[in-house]
Amino acid sequence: MSRRPTPTAIKKLNGNPGNRALHEDQEPKPESGVPEMPKGLRKTAKREWKRLAPKLDEVGVITKVDGKAFAMYCDAYADWEVAQKKCVSDGMWYSEPVLDHEGHVVGYKHKQAPWFNVKCAAMKMMKSFLIEFGLTPASRSKLKIERKDSEDDSAKLSRHAPQPKTQSDDDGLDAALKAAETIQ
Repeated sequence: MSRRPTPTAIKKLNGNPGNRALHEDQEPKPESGVPEMPKGLRKTAKREWKRLAPKLDEVGVITKVDGKAFAMYCDAYADWEVAQKKCVSDGMWYSEPVLDHEGHVVGYKHKQAPWFNVKCAAMKMMKSFLIEFGLTPASRSKLKIERKDSEDDSAKLSRHAPQPKTQSDDDGLDAALKAAETIQ
């Protein structure tokens, strides 16, 4: 299985590092702008869409046909937020009783909570979409976007990067964000 080809627009944003001829006339050029928000998104996903889509449009990395990919990111964000709240409120581990052959509890086995696995899966999914839209530090450093105004685009993107909306202690959120950085 070979590597998927890099779109010409991304090659241009990266400065065409291979210096190969660009075949712009062979690729579709979708209309730029914020796509229509799909119906059926959960409240948290809608909130993330409304918060981030205009910023992506502002820096020119989203088009009218990117709606489904962006909706998948927003949905993964909603999954992550629910799992994050559960991890903070209930913990990332639980105890399961160990029974002897007569059915008496002889001890406890500690297991990772299922919501922790959901959280990790959502973070991986979010990361893949964040990379696609140039919203991670590494992917953003490869983009070369023309400046529309005086504010640096990377500053705009980092200011509007996903932030948790939980009302729990900051220590749990900091740990989740560090875990997300570790996945990168």
